[in-house]
Amino acid sequence: MEGSQRQDVVQLLPVVMVGIINYNRITELTECVQSILKCTYPRVEILILDSGSTDDSVVRIRETFPAIRLICLDKNPGPAGARNVIFGIAREKRPDYLLMIDNDTVVEPDFLEPMVNAMEQQKSVAAAGGTILEHEHPNKIWFGGGRLVPLRALAVHEKKGMIFDRMHSHSIREVSFITSCLIMFRGSLLSRIGWQDERFFPRLEDIEHAARMHKMGFKQIYVPSSVIYHKVAGEEESTFKLYYGVRNRLLLAKVGFGGFAGIVATMYFLVVIGVKLIVWKVLRPDFFVAAKAGLEDYFRGNLGEGRGMTLFADARIRSSANIAH
Repeated sequence: MEGSQRQDVVQLLPVVMVGIINYNRITELTECVQSILKCTYPRVEILILDSGSTDDSVVRIRETFPAIRLICLDKNPGPAGARNVIFGIAREKRPDYLLMIDNDTVVEPDFLEPMVNAMEQQKSVAAAGGTILEHEHPNKIWFGGGRLVPLRALAVHEKKGMIFDRMHSHSIREVSFITSCLIMFRGSLLSRIGWQDERFFPRLEDIEHAARMHKMGFKQIYVPSSVIYHKVAGEEESTFKLYYGVRNRLLLAKVGFGGFAGIVATMYFLVVIGVKLIVWKVLRPDFFVAAKAGLEDYFRGNLGEGRGMTLFADARIRSSANIAH
């Protein structure tokens, strides 16, 4: 095919805007962006949003990727707030698809084509996700499709910990949950789906978003042959994660599921966390303080950033937790 003919074909392909959030994670961001720049899909527009980083991220992004659009926020609005800024930009630019991807990932060069092709063939699909493997163990699945569990107000990563079989990775299937680590939205449906709930700040906001799409009847699919790698080191529990996890689990039960399922999930969680508080008070005083603060802030309506960034920020830094999750 001659150059002009190939260019004409490329121009007919859907445009994929790739949104990446950064908060003091310049090393991971750089590796992620460099891998996306090597992807084989020809119509990609990358947008980096810096959520008020306090390190030299902004300077280094501008030096390393001068041709990539960079949006800088003065203050960190949390993952949900940052994604909402990108959703707003996508709504204005109207790409065919918006791909949100966490900055602590690395993609395979051909990861985009299967998701784009699947969504082009199934026009009723609102969102798609792919296979996410552990960066440290490249054959081990971190996410292989997801499922909402309303009676417990959570979502599970299916096939997590299993070995990925590439020979049987072509069976696309419908799911009820896709992690925000890698999710592609149909651009024309963004306004109808709605933005993420910023009261969650970090943690569980993607489950609420998936539950909302599910209740609205929007179809979500898992495309196994779209493969990326996620750096899961440092994902162990911390007081930072525990504070937001406790507070937001109750919020998720109420606004994400509600009704009978929400009531059951709330009662179940309060019993479980009550038992854990008794144990943690003796064995893990730091966890006791974080969980208690999460419960107090939920019932006081202290949502959004709450006290997590002030009381437990050191634990977030020590555990290398990614605020963009």
